[in-house]
Amino acid sequence: MGPPVTLVIPEDTEIVRLQLNLTVGSTYERFRVGLRGAPGDEFWSQRRLQPEKGKHGPALRLILPGLALTSGHYELTLQGQLSAARAEGVGYYYFEVVRF
Repeated sequence: MGPPVTLVIPEDTEIVRLQLNLTVGSTYERFRVGLRGAPGDEFWSQRRLQPEKGKHGPALRLILPGLALTSGHYELTLQGQLSAARAEGVGYYYFEVVRF
């Protein structure tokens, strides 16, 4: 695993759009994402996300609260859910935000 991706975001940015490319053939019907900062507490999440057809296969398009992303390190957790089943962990994504 390489170093985390760095997002350089102007101070006045209100929303940040991210795209998570999913594995082709994923059987999950919907997804949940959560965002944690350095203290480890989840401060943002989205549920019932449906994958869209992306250029490179299925993808989740996320809109994050740009003003809540201060400079620092973040962890984005991805969970998948089949119909009535409990959500299970699918992946973890790490990135750094630099505000200017």
